Amino acid sequence: MTTENHTPTRITNLDFIRGIAVLGILMINSIFFGLPFSAGFNPSSAGHNGILDWTIVIISDLFF
Repeated sequence: MTTENHTPTRITNLDFIRGIAVLGILMINSIFFGLPFSAGFNPSSAGHNGILDWTIVIISDLFF
């Protein structure tokens, strides 16, 4: 009696897409890791009033 070992095959393209998704989630959440809790809803409460700060907030709100 012989038994065959069936190793599950992984879809590498799907793993790659999942990795990109996790990195995207980390990138968006990393904005809020360094800020006070209230700054997640209003970035100006943390003193971030520059044009680059608001550009990042608008882009992350529009696309993510």
